[in-house]
Amino acid sequence: MEAFQEIVPYLVLGIGTGIYGILVGAGGGVILAPSLMIFFGVDPTIAAGTSLALVSVNSISGTFAYK
Repeated sequence: MEAFQEIVPYLVLGIGTGIYGILVGAGGGVILAPSLMIFFGVDPTIAAGTSLALVSVNSISGTFAYK
């Protein structure tokens, strides 16, 4: 149960980033990297890599969806 409680804030951030991406039409990475650094104290290189991975997956899925 303790591990689940540690994951919940990250899940909320992910859902919020996804909602932002859907509403605005922008990549969620614009919000994800600064949020990881400000709210969770993640190192900037890790936050940038995580953001890049998120944007890459979103771009690939969008490519196949609109093919």
